[in-house]
This record gives sequence, C-alpha cells and structure tokens, in this order.
Amino acid sequence: MRKPKVLAGIVLLVAVLATACAPATTVQPEQIVVNMPFPEAFAIVSRTISTQPYPSNKGGWVVVNSDQVGGIILAEMNYSVYNFWTGISTNYVERVSVAFTAIGDSQTGINVSRSGGEEAQKLAEAIVRDLTN
Repeated sequence: MRKPKVLAGIVLLVAVLATACAPATTVQPEQIVVNMPFPEAFAIVSRTISTQPYPSNKGGWVVVNSDQVGGIILAEMNYSVYNFWTGISTNYVERVSVAFTAIGDSQTGINVSRSGGEEAQKLAEAIVRDLTN
C-alpha cells in the first residue's frame, strides 16, 4: 500500500523539477519597417527618449548606450519604491532597447524590446507611435 504513494510522490517530484528547470519562453520583438532613412529614424528615437514624460518619483530615462554606426540605443530608468509598512525600499530598473537596420536608402527596420514595467511599456509604445506617424 505504501509503495504506490511513494512512487506517485517521486513521479510528482520529477515532474515539478522538470517543469521548473525548463527554459523560459522569450518573446522576440517583431521588426517594423518605417519609410524614412536610417539617420532620421535614429534621431526620432533619440528625441522620443529624451522628451518622454515620467512620474515625479522616478528619475527619468537615461541613454546608457547609443551607437549610430552599430544601430542601437539602450535607455534605462532607475528608481526606488518605498514601502511604508515594511520600511524597505525596493530598487527597480526598466529598460528599452531599439535596434536599427537600414533597408536601402529610404527605409529602416526597427526592433523595439523592453523589460517589464509600466514606464518601459509607455516608452516603447511612444517610440513606435512616433516612428509610424
């Protein structure tokens, strides 16, 4: 009687461990193509990042890597949230990266990827909106 329970427990443990060790799914950003030259698209994204509004309790967006020749811009927002009840501050970092690919002289392929977080989502949406309008 005891052996089936032990065997079931072992099977359950193996299933849980196999699930926990499986690689996480990564969603790759989809490339959008805009009808503008590479330098113009790069300038629009740079301007969007530098003018993006943010809440007063957050430090704002900082471009931590920008390489026009390589076609990439990486922006970060660092901030802390204080929990009044526990007395603990938690640090957060939100990131948005934009990769550019020239497609001929008059089109540019854009990949916008972001970390989790509301501000990263707002910035990514603003970048796509500014490029497609």
